[in-house]
Amino acid sequence: IGDSAKKIARMTLQMYDGVNSQPSAKLLRDVRPIAELASGMLRDCLDALARLDVEKALSIIHNDDELDQEFQAALRRLITYMMEDPRTIGHAINVVFIIKALERIGDHCTNVAEHIVYLVEGKNIQQRRNIDMSTILTLAQDSEEAEE
Repeated sequence: IGDSAKKIARMTLQMYDGVNSQPSAKLLRDVRPIAELASGMLRDCLDALARLDVEKALSIIHNDDELDQEFQAALRRLITYMMEDPRTIGHAINVVFIIKALERIGDHCTNVAEHIVYLVEGKNIQQRRNIDMSTILTLAQDSEEAEE
């Protein structure tokens, strides 16, 4: 996560180095929503880890799918901008690196969440892409019933 944060800082400094023109708002429009999703996942991840909260860990796993979809949509828009105006390629590539780093932060949070579920429930859900979300939700319900 720290390496991804460092990459985001490096790309940001590169875009605002004072030598080149600044990136347009159009190129940056997707950074904030993706950053908010990733930072929310990180906050929830740390909270779930501190409390060994399986329900919160499962919500992080669910949120990763949303983050992945946002990343893919942003990537498509950035590719379109680069094709429409090749002068934006330099800044657009930096934005791609930034949003990819944010997406990786979400992936790391998901890995921690999967480990939390394993630690508390003894169930390995790391291959969750091969199971449907209803199975994960059933696990959450089982966890709630066990607490009662």
